[in-house]
Amino acid sequence: MSLNNVHNIDVLKNILSDLYLKYGTTDETLRLSQLVDVLVKNQQNIIVKIRENEERFKNIICAASDMIFEIDINNNTLLYSREGLPYELSSINKTSENIYSSLFDNIANTFIHPNDYNEFKKLFSLKNVIDLIMAGKEPPYMDVRILKNNKYIWVTCAVTPAISKIEDQIILMVYAKNIHDKKLKELEMIRKTQRDPLTDLYNKSFTISKIENILTKPLITHYYLIIIDMDNFSLINKNLGHSFGDAVLQDISKKIRSVFKDADVIGRVGGDEFIVFTKEIDNKSSLVYKLDKLKILLKQSFGRNDDKVELSASMGISSYPEDGTVLDELGKAAQKALYISKVNTKDSYYFYDPTIHFQQNGFFKSSIDESNSQYLLSDINNNIFEYIFRILYETKDTYTAINLILKIIGEHFNINRVYIYELSEDCDYCCNTFEWCNEGVSPKLNIFKSISVKEFDIYSPYFDDNGLFFCNNINTLPPPLLKLVKKQNVKSFLQYSICDDGKFRGFVGFDECFKENRNWSFEEIKILKLVSNIVSTFLLKERSYNNLLKSVKINNSILDNVNSYTYAVDSESYELVFINKKIRTLIPHAKIGDKCYNVIFKGQNSPCKSCPIKLLKKSNNCTEDSIELYNEYYKLLVNSTASKLEWEENKGTYLIHCYDITKYKKTSSKKQ
Repeated sequence: MSLNNVHNIDVLKNILSDLYLKYGTTDETLRLSQLVDVLVKNQQNIIVKIRENEERFKNIICAASDMIFEIDINNNTLLYSREGLPYELSSINKTSENIYSSLFDNIANTFIHPNDYNEFKKLFSLKNVIDLIMAGKEPPYMDVRILKNNKYIWVTCAVTPAISKIEDQIILMVYAKNIHDKKLKELEMIRKTQRDPLTDLYNKSFTISKIENILTKPLITHYYLIIIDMDNFSLINKNLGHSFGDAVLQDISKKIRSVFKDADVIGRVGGDEFIVFTKEIDNKSSLVYKLDKLKILLKQSFGRNDDKVELSASMGISSYPEDGTVLDELGKAAQKALYISKVNTKDSYYFYDPTIHFQQNGFFKSSIDESNSQYLLSDINNNIFEYIFRILYETKDTYTAINLILKIIGEHFNINRVYIYELSEDCDYCCNTFEWCNEGVSPKLNIFKSISVKEFDIYSPYFDDNGLFFCNNINTLPPPLLKLVKKQNVKSFLQYSICDDGKFRGFVGFDECFKENRNWSFEEIKILKLVSNIVSTFLLKERSYNNLLKSVKINNSILDNVNSYTYAVDSESYELVFINKKIRTLIPHAKIGDKCYNVIFKGQNSPCKSCPIKLLKKSNNCTEDSIELYNEYYKLLVNSTASKLEWEENKGTYLIHCYDITKYKKTSSKKQ
């Protein structure tokens, strides 16, 4: 019998009363009575201290927590709940059959993140909590995501028992402490040790350790190890730049994820090499379907004309347990299958065949060379403008880069359609020159290939001083503009004008095709404007450069068809900077950079004495000068005319036309 129990003291008092009635007042009963009085006084002091400590403990938890309940399990009573709780929790029926279970069921079903739901329900079930307490084990606690103000935050949820020594009650104190910022930092540190910084797939070391860990457990189904190696990827970096290549690698990783959503492990283990470790309940048939799908998704073309790169994937597959029971065995088998794919056709996949024997040193490429990756994934998300600038700055193919950038922007901001409209050179029509569409959005590129510029005249007044045309709801547009916009099946849009020397040349657009009244944030508007400006700048530069090339080609074509031997010479070095078709036909070995006197006047080591350039230099006021010259080697008498020419940045360049007058001189001599 415990003397620290009020009920037991009452029993002692009853026994003492019986003794008084039976024996009267004796020394023994008097002494026993005094002892009971001392016990009662001590018990009262203990009760006061316990209640003070319990109240202090409760206050400490209340002060340190965001949510608090106190539940008397024995009497099924809600002793305390913090003010300001959500209605779903504050309205828990206090006469419920089981307040604790009702409370936690409500929390789990209403506030807990789906990925944490099952563990939360199991850990905080009343049976589990009581079992832990009775076994003297640590009470349950869990880091869990809980819904607050329409977003999930990390909290530590815990149940702390307070077994009352006064009344033999089991009191459970439930609290949740906000650890969101701390948890995010902790998860980020873990992510950095496990993830590839560019693609956010598992890195090589974690991929290996995770697969090895899976293989140590008893497996009751088929597992497959797939090594994916990209064909011709090095040409992407070479022709289009490393930043462009980084963006392609990110796209590849997303496509692998989309096909193997349920895979146990997806990792990047080399520059352009990936690993998938997956179980297939339906055995090989479901895997073959996924491999065929992935092969199609990863087959892409980048660049144009001679610089076009055909990207595809070669894959090798091994199976557990047939081809091995440890990673080293499975990896070597998959690498052998990959080798067959690479050697035979590329753009294919092969399952390991044990009848094929050859030596293979390792089953993974060397570690990833991060020095070629300009940005980490977190950098790209935080500074997408600089990332896009880098792609455009490095690339040799602006048009291909722009197509990729539209995709990056669309996916990053979850935009349905991203596009560019440009005016023609004569400004008679406007056409949709670039477009990227998100899943489920119909492309308009071929529909709006050529639209009369008159239809777009109504557009220009709606662009503000910053070049922005913002429409949150197309139904607010005036009828003529609404009619034009409705053809594109959009709900709202942002458009930024492209201007060249103050003249409107088109616009970059971002469409929302499904949501009514999309809330375009200030941050989105600001970043999309910066992106539009940089894309427009590079596009105008590329158009200008192409127009210049076109002009040069026309001029070269004209000079090639002139009936004279025409060449351009640097006035100081006498090196050839241009030769036309007629000279290339006469002197096949002639090339840019040769000395004119050495090539055209075969074997001379110094400028001709009667050089027309010398004559022109002497006569400062003349723009051209002519002289008759006889070419001993080619037996030609020519009228050589030199004129000063602006040639790129070289101000001292002369164009020389040599007209063959040999036959005219012969005819003249015969007449004489």
